[in-house]
This record gives sequence, C-alpha cells and structure tokens, in this order.
Amino acid sequence: MSRKRLPWHGPLPEPGDYLEGRADGQLWLIRSVEPLRRPDVSGACICLDLDQKPSSTPPSPGICHPRSRYAPHDVLGPPRVRQVVPGPASVMRATWRDPDDLRPNARRAREITGYRSSCQLRRMSVQRGSPITEAHIVAADHLRSLADLSRVGYTGRENLLPIGSVAYGPRAGPTAGAILQAFASTNLNRCLRQFSPSEQLLLIAVVLFSVPVLVWCWGRLDPKRETQRLVRILDRLVSHYQTEVDAALQAERPVKAA
Repeated sequence: MSRKRLPWHGPLPEPGDYLEGRADGQLWLIRSVEPLRRPDVSGACICLDLDQKPSSTPPSPGICHPRSRYAPHDVLGPPRVRQVVPGPASVMRATWRDPDDLRPNARRAREITGYRSSCQLRRMSVQRGSPITEAHIVAADHLRSLADLSRVGYTGRENLLPIGSVAYGPRAGPTAGAILQAFASTNLNRCLRQFSPSEQLLLIAVVLFSVPVLVWCWGRLDPKRETQRLVRILDRLVSHYQTEVDAALQAERPVKAA
C-alpha cells in the first residue's frame, strides 16, 4: 500500500474507486481518502492510500479517475482543461529551435520552450525504455499534416474573400490550394490503405486524435500488446515516408517534449 498526497480538481474520490497512474497502463485502487485541512506548499489537498493493480483489472463497480484530476498545470499558460485533458484540442510543453536564430558561429541553436498541440508519441518517448524513436515522431507529424491539409486545406491571397461573398465570372480552374488539398487527400488515403481496419483505428486514435494507449485499451485490450502493435505500425509508417523522414532528421532536430 502506498500513501500519496496529491492536488485534486473535481469531485472527491471514494474508497473503492480507481486512479489512473502517471505511467501508461498503471492503475491504483483507492483504499482510503483523507482531505487535508489546507493545501501544502506543493498544492496537495488530499491524501490517498493506494494499492497498485494490473491495468487489465476492470474498474467496475468503482469509478476510475483520470490523471487530469491531480495533474499540475501552469496558471500562466493555456486553460487548464487544454493542459491536462487529452484530446485533439489539448496542448503540451515542448521545446523547439528558434526560427529567428541566424547566428552562423553558434555552437548550439537557440531553443524556445512553450506549448504545442499535444502528441502522445512525444509523451511516450520521454518515458524510460520507450520504443518510440524520433523517426516515429517525424512520420507521425507528416501524417498529421497531411490529414490537416486534406481536411482544412490551404488559403492564399486570391482566396481571402468575405464569408458568404459571391464572385461572378468564369474560373480558370481549381486554385493552387485546392489542388494541394486533393493531392494531400490522395496521399493520405494511399498511406492508410496499407494498414488493416483495426490498425487504421489505432493509428488514427493515437496520432490524429491524441488518445492515450491506456484509454484506447480500457477494459478490453492489453496496453503492452497494443503499444507493441503501435510500434510495428509506426515502423511501417516510417518506411512509407522514408524520404520525408530522412530529410526532416537531417534538417533539424524534431520538436521534443519539455
């Protein structure tokens, strides 16, 4: 049994509930709950007695509280819900090369720390013994950019018209943005067709919708096996976009989790 003092946001848990651990695939059974009279210096406001359980243990009849209940957040950053709740709109702290750093004799490029769209592969890559490589992240970024381009498309100077505007006269054909959007959609479909339907669902959930592997597996699949299957899918994705991956790795280091 482990006793932990944690910050807490939302309804207080009850004995018999489950708590999602910090590592993927980790679950804790809550034995007792003791609210603190006042938060301590670390922000903890609740004390829990926990027993670690296998991730395959179903949470019924208790409730499983997500990590977002006790996850710390930056009060000066984006809204808390975007920092701690996983999903397409979530963000994460990351570092990347400063595009304005033009010093030719610098030993090391200047880096910026800030927030970017959440990426589960980057979160997994910082864990000890993680099988996720930089090539996997670059290939996933390329797939994500194709999905965004095929869904949203580009805008250009000639397309900056007010919403609901009516333009008269003949057109010479589709715009350059529409052509690029069609190419991106074709490229995306060609890539996804090499995977089975179940592999497509896992790839889309983790890469495009930023769903944690544990949430994907909840109550029906083994997280370790699904992580291994995800790595095999990413290996095939890297092979499919090998030219783009090699060019990105040679150009500069990919954005990494802070």
